[in-house]
Amino acid sequence: MRNVLLTAVVMWTVTAAEAPALADQQPATTISVSATGYADSTPDIAKLTLGVHVQDSSATSVVSSLTTTAQAVRAALHSVGIADADIKIANESINQQPEQGPAAAPASYMGYVGFYVRTTADQVGAVIDAAVAAGANQTYGIVFDSSQRDALYRQALAQALESARAQAEALAKAAHLTITGIQSISTGPGAASPYSMSMPPMTAGPPIQGSIYAVVNVVFKVK
Repeated sequence: MRNVLLTAVVMWTVTAAEAPALADQQPATTISVSATGYADSTPDIAKLTLGVHVQDSSATSVVSSLTTTAQAVRAALHSVGIADADIKIANESINQQPEQGPAAAPASYMGYVGFYVRTTADQVGAVIDAAVAAGANQTYGIVFDSSQRDALYRQALAQALESARAQAEALAKAAHLTITGIQSISTGPGAASPYSMSMPPMTAGPPIQGSIYAVVNVVFKVK
C-alpha cells in the first residue's frame, strides 16, 4: 500500500513541475496594428535633368556641336551658382539614323548629352533659364526634396507608433483586454515625398509644403 501511495505522489510532483512550461508554450493573445505618421516640411533641394540633343548629317559635326554646347551649358550652370559636384553626366550617345524609303533624306546622326543637376529649391527657374539660353533643349522631370529627410522620417516614425498604440488601446478596450507590452515592431515602405513634378515650366518653383511619411506594423501583447 505504501508503494502505491509513493508512486502517486511522485506522479503529481512531475505534473506540477511541467505545468509552467506547458503554459509558456501557449500562444500569447495579441493585437496587430498598422499606422502611418507624417512630418510636414518645406523642400529646400531640387534635382532635375537637362539635355542637349543634336542632329546632323555628319558624325563629326554632331560630336563637335555636342561638345561645344555641353561646355556652354556647364558654364551657364556655374554662372548661377551650381558647383561641379552638383553636375553629373546622365547619358551620352551618338546614333546613326538610316535612310527610310526611296525618297528619304540621307542618313543622319543624332547625339545626346544629359546632365543631372542638384540645386536649391528656389533656384530651379534660374537654372533652367540659364541652361536653355546656353543650348539645352530638353528638360526632364524635376523632384523637390528636403535636406532634413532623415530627421523628418524619424519624426514620422514616432507619430506612427503613437497612432498605432492609440488604435491598439481602442481595440483592447472594446475587447475588454489590457495591453501588456509589444511583441514586435516593423516598418513598412515610407519616407516618400510628394514633391515631384514632371516637365516643369521654365519658371518652376518649389511647392509650398509637403510631407514625408512612415509606416509601422506593431504587434501588441494583451491579456
